[in-house]
Amino acid sequence: MVPTVADRQMLLVNRLSYTRGGTPQRGDLVVFEAPLRTRAIYVKRIIALPGDTVAIRQGIVSINGQPIDEPYINARTTYQWATDRRALYQR
Repeated sequence: MVPTVADRQMLLVNRLSYTRGGTPQRGDLVVFEAPLRTRAIYVKRIIALPGDTVAIRQGIVSINGQPIDEPYINARTTYQWATDRRALYQR
C-alpha cells in the first residue's frame, strides 16, 4: 500500500460505510480480518468491481481490457492470471 499506507501506520476505519447503502468503488481501501488467522488484519485496494474482467499479463493489470495505472506498487508481477482465460491471449 505504500505510499498510501506505511507499515505500522495507524488507520481510522469506518465500519458503517458500506453497510448503510454505500457501494465500494475502484481505488477504495478495504480493511478486513483474515479468514483463517486470528488477529491478522488485511488492507487491500479495490481494483475491479463485480462483472469486470481482470487479467495480469507481462506484469500489467488490465480491467475490461484496459491497462490500469498503479503508481502505488513497487514491482510488477511476474505471473499471468485472468478471471477469463481468454483475456490472457487478447492484445
